[in-house]
Amino acid sequence: MVDPFTALGLATGIIGLLPICANGFTFIEGICKAHGGVANQIIRIRGQRSILRGWGKTWDIPLDDNKPNHGKKLRRWIEEDPERGSNVQETLCAISDIFADTKNLEKKYGVVIERRDANLHQLNIKDMLGGGVNKKIAEQDVKVIRNHMNMVMRCHFKLRGETKFAALVERLKEFVDNLLKMCSEVQAQRIENAILKELSSNNNPDHLRSISKVYEQEAVDRKKAGQRYQGYELIKEVADFKARVQHLAEKRAVEMARRRASQRTNAFLLSTCFLNEDDFRFSFPERGSQESTLTLATVDRLDALRYIVSIAEAVMYKSIANLTWQEWKSYKDSDGRDNSDYESHILELADFLGVQNRPAAFQVLPCVGIFRDEVRSRFGFAFEPPSYISNLGPKKGVGKDGGLRSWTPVTLLHLIRRETIIDGRPSILPLGDRFHMARKLAQTLYVIHAMGWVHKNIRSSSVIFVPAESRYGGMPSMSGVKDLANPYLAGFSFSRPKARSYGESDTRYTSEEPRQENYASTLDWYHHPSKRVDPELRYLQAFDLYSLGAVLLEIGLWQSLETLIPDVDFEDEFTVGERLIKLAKVELPGQMGSIYAEAVKECLIGTWKDDDAYTQEKLCWKVNAALDQCMA
Repeated sequence: MVDPFTALGLATGIIGLLPICANGFTFIEGICKAHGGVANQIIRIRGQRSILRGWGKTWDIPLDDNKPNHGKKLRRWIEEDPERGSNVQETLCAISDIFADTKNLEKKYGVVIERRDANLHQLNIKDMLGGGVNKKIAEQDVKVIRNHMNMVMRCHFKLRGETKFAALVERLKEFVDNLLKMCSEVQAQRIENAILKELSSNNNPDHLRSISKVYEQEAVDRKKAGQRYQGYELIKEVADFKARVQHLAEKRAVEMARRRASQRTNAFLLSTCFLNEDDFRFSFPERGSQESTLTLATVDRLDALRYIVSIAEAVMYKSIANLTWQEWKSYKDSDGRDNSDYESHILELADFLGVQNRPAAFQVLPCVGIFRDEVRSRFGFAFEPPSYISNLGPKKGVGKDGGLRSWTPVTLLHLIRRETIIDGRPSILPLGDRFHMARKLAQTLYVIHAMGWVHKNIRSSSVIFVPAESRYGGMPSMSGVKDLANPYLAGFSFSRPKARSYGESDTRYTSEEPRQENYASTLDWYHHPSKRVDPELRYLQAFDLYSLGAVLLEIGLWQSLETLIPDVDFEDEFTVGERLIKLAKVELPGQMGSIYAEAVKECLIGTWKDDDAYTQEKLCWKVNAALDQCMA
């Protein structure tokens, strides 16, 4: 242990230097943009800056906040191991010195000053600190470095020699990696995952493909060197996935414009296909059912199994050979009329869900096709289960409907209700299973938001579990055991790209309070109170996060929402949210621990004023980060 005064001194220096280093990366990125031809280096620089920012977030150091920060969390970390504090300070000094030493920038890295600030002088940080960086860095030292960097950034620079510049990027990467090495495995993973947020505002397929290629190579290089690489693989997968999604969206827009010009209105798909409604037969569940009805289905033309899960009713193919899961999406507007914009969006959703080779963190089954139900003005979406189920066919002994009950998926709501009482005693899933389930769902929502979509229907009946694979492999377990390690998010009946939420205001949510007179009884307690009060509010990612919080609360207490709030006044929307927050504060810590409870509370306290960038930040650092720490 180190004395508190030494820890305070190290923390003060680190807190002062970290924003300077982050601004230095921005400075180098600006030089790259002006030079051109080094697009891949820009991607690398942005990634390293994101890691630097993430490192600061880990220790509650906000780089864009001018408020005083006393670094209590950082000081405690340094007190436990003072050598780490010295190493961090030394690393940040080295990064700052690279940006501050303009002579070295030119001689070693090919970054040449073309127009110099008149007040700029040469500064060597090591010399300024008396030849070493282990001394206490005073606030005055930080101020001198910051003022010098401000003058450096007012100068005009030019790149001469891309090979030299590549060496600069590699050198900076070494220093940033050194910071990661001083973190725990969970902290390092969380910091790397935060880079995904950079993809949220990038909708250019070419740029996204470039990002994917850069991170693919980074992952390969790091794996060969025995370094962490999993976070880089995730970014590669998500960037590639989004590139293909955005390419389809652009292609659809071009094709729609072409068809409008030629007065053609026929529907079309790009990543999936149209199925034939005549291959299905329908059976209706009992009225008032609040949970998805699940059954098996087949089509004569295919020798592969699919699932069918109908949100409104059971659907079955004419014979048992092709097992499918299905959801419905209406193309009628609020006045009950067919809406071509709605239909176009439904087809875009089908293309989005039909893209194959998705990231492992995206726990959504792929869409294999849709069909039109003309009578009810809606489309049915069919989804493919895992290969050990979909590969089964009639030649493998699939029998009548009754023999396949154990292969039917179930929802989280079904599990909670079913497992509440067994032999007169409460039966709750093991703590580790519930932590894992919560992490998977939060990660999936993070990817959905990074894709530029909002789900709009997150609830325990939208989370499904398929049968576990048999221990012999290649087929589902005949015992009926479900694969609790892989919760799949379903219920996309209302999903939209966040920029195009039809029928909702695009501006009012930033300027007016929600209006009680627009109360919609069709929105239930999983929806944010502001959205229930005023359905015309544009659907925000914060509303998805609130719904996730409600589901995480159900997982934690292992009770359905209806049993948690049975006596709430139906007319008082915000009382429901307050009740859920209170449950998270009072009841949840005893069941799941304080860290999990805090993550749930962060989901539930979001407001209609939270923009999507803030919500993504919260989902990453206050929800996913907390869930990563939950272990049993």
